[in-house]
Amino acid sequence: MPTHQLITETTTLNKTDYATMSNATGLDTKDPKCDICKIPHLFVVSIGGRTGSTTVLNMLNAHPIVRLAGEGGGQMQFATPLFETAAAHVNHHGASDYCSDPNNEKGLCSAYQRGAISPKDVMCDIQEYFDDVAVPVFSLLPHPKVSIRGFKDIQGWSVESLALLHSAFPCARVVYSVTNDPGSSDQVKAYVESFHFTQAQAKNYSLQQVALQQQALAWHNEDIASGNAWRSFWLAVEDFTTDSFNNLLQWMGETGCTFDGVVHANSASGGGYGVAGGTTLDAMRFLKGKCTLTLT
Repeated sequence: MPTHQLITETTTLNKTDYATMSNATGLDTKDPKCDICKIPHLFVVSIGGRTGSTTVLNMLNAHPIVRLAGEGGGQMQFATPLFETAAAHVNHHGASDYCSDPNNEKGLCSAYQRGAISPKDVMCDIQEYFDDVAVPVFSLLPHPKVSIRGFKDIQGWSVESLALLHSAFPCARVVYSVTNDPGSSDQVKAYVESFHFTQAQAKNYSLQQVALQQQALAWHNEDIASGNAWRSFWLAVEDFTTDSFNNLLQWMGETGCTFDGVVHANSASGGGYGVAGGTTLDAMRFLKGKCTLTLT
């Protein structure tokens, strides 16, 4: 995979509005407890759902070194308050004096009184959690020692949780799986049918997704403008063509193999050699040539 330019800690934290964590004592000199870029991560972020994200997942997993998990259950939204809590308690005044006070015979230090918390260490914790719970497709089959890991999700995305994704995985790639018009009547109808929303709930949800997609697009354009186009790829369901998915492969750094077709997951026909659902196995049959992308 092409060398990833590590986004600086300050830039990452500013994006998430957790800049207070950068004021922690000794933050600039403390090494993180893990290599936050050791595992190459890739995430499929479906804005609102009903964007063809399962197709995107299956097409990506057709590549021999990509091992992404399916739905993550919106867990990033639950990780967000954990990170926010750590940010809020980054500097506990008098903590070091209290913990080292000889009159504190038992050496007791309550939570957050053990000194400054490094946001890098919190990122390590979040990464480890998601790597543990995001079981990749074909997890029971042999796969490379080092693979591109991650998951796709349609639940729990907000400006805050999406920002945390960028912070906790600063070297990850993100594929934004979208529809060109998340506020359309057709999309509202799809939300009613798929999520069992009332019409009013679906309309409100649609408005939320419009706002979220605008923010995601702004960040995607930022990536391009800043010379970090490797960080994100924008793929609308209306643009599901063979060329689009070959562009996706090229964005990943793959130059040896190409697709000669596209599966269509969750459709009646499947689009994959007559198999309803258009699975990853079907997508593999569309992948032609010798893939040359490696992680070494």
